[in-house]
Amino acid sequence: MSVSIEKTGTFSRKVIIEIPAAEISVFESSKLQDYTQKIKVDGFRAGKVPLSLVRKRYGKQIRSEVINDIMQDKFAGVLKENNLTPIEQPQVENMQEDDATGVTFSCVFEVSPEVELVDFKNIKLNRTLAKITEDEYTAQLTKLQHELGILEDLAEGTSAIDTDTLVIDFTGYIDGEPFENGSASDFELVLGSKSLIEGFEAGLIGAKQDDSLELALNFPEEYHVKELAGKPVLFKVDVKLVKRVQPAPVDAEFAKKLGIEDGDIAKIREKIEQGMLEHVAKVNLNNMRGKVLDELVASHPMELPERMLANYEKSIEEGQENPANNSEVELSPQEKARRTAILDLLRQKIASDYDLKLDPKKIQEKIMDVANMFGNQELIFKMYLENESLMNQIRTLVMDEAITELVLANADVVDNEVSFTEFEKSTGISS
Repeated sequence: MSVSIEKTGTFSRKVIIEIPAAEISVFESSKLQDYTQKIKVDGFRAGKVPLSLVRKRYGKQIRSEVINDIMQDKFAGVLKENNLTPIEQPQVENMQEDDATGVTFSCVFEVSPEVELVDFKNIKLNRTLAKITEDEYTAQLTKLQHELGILEDLAEGTSAIDTDTLVIDFTGYIDGEPFENGSASDFELVLGSKSLIEGFEAGLIGAKQDDSLELALNFPEEYHVKELAGKPVLFKVDVKLVKRVQPAPVDAEFAKKLGIEDGDIAKIREKIEQGMLEHVAKVNLNNMRGKVLDELVASHPMELPERMLANYEKSIEEGQENPANNSEVELSPQEKARRTAILDLLRQKIASDYDLKLDPKKIQEKIMDVANMFGNQELIFKMYLENESLMNQIRTLVMDEAITELVLANADVVDNEVSFTEFEKSTGISS
């Protein structure tokens, strides 16, 4: 077999392959033998059909199949041996077939750019870390005691305070008339939860069991029900019960609820602080992921094949964009296509050079995170497992986090340590 590779452009390649007739003949003879075992011809037992008859009836079909198989096999071998990666299906040109000399054909295609990774030590990044103060630990402990406490009815005459739960009946009136979906019975409202419009919960601070109140409020201008947006409203509220959480005592049972199997209360502080720091690490990884990807794109400028960019632009226009490729900066469709193409090339190169593998456990954890947001784990898991596009988003996210951890471990990172509270405010995410 003869092979020649021509570089017809920056990314354009032309592979010319000559397959000698003798090689084709060997495979053709083998294929003929296979056919004698498979086909059925009247008058002959299975496997006893003469080769001459098989060749007469199926010779052209067999030769066509053999040539097609050899062409695909030889071309795939050339690509592998020469480390060529076509960005789309190659086009076969100038195929010439001769019984005496064999087959000659050429394939034209564009290849992906060759990526040379920069030394990650030259990437500079800023990262915010958190330290936990005594007051912050105490606040987290109090919060957990409240979350794990017991909700109890308060005695009549006890005034409601922030975080209390009220069981109420209410009806809303606009222009003196009740409005659709503006009433509820036995509604459990946690004061301070911001479940209802502004002023509703604040108006019930100090309320007692069996109180009847009127709250003159206004719907927000940006209220989701357009017919109500900005309108004044009067709510008549009857308080049926006032409940308050009795904080869980710091004891062995409390320790076990925190995941300390032996109930040792001496381990509570370590457990709580560990949870707080794990939260910081998780938020940090998510925040740094975008910064790392931006720095990787910026530090790897490269020319890209027009066909590759066109394919990415088409995917974006068709709404097939992967959210993992989003940038904090607003980009045009062309800029998004370029960024996504470069990121995909970098992902492949980094994963290959550093032997990064997708962790099935982390993929499952990411789907679980989404499921917990929507509250229906079984349905969300099923939806993701049956949707390849959604699964690819998760796989990309998991790979990006592995790449982020790799880069952070090697880059020039400047850490700025702040309190846990300051960290929460800066990220806008609470634990």
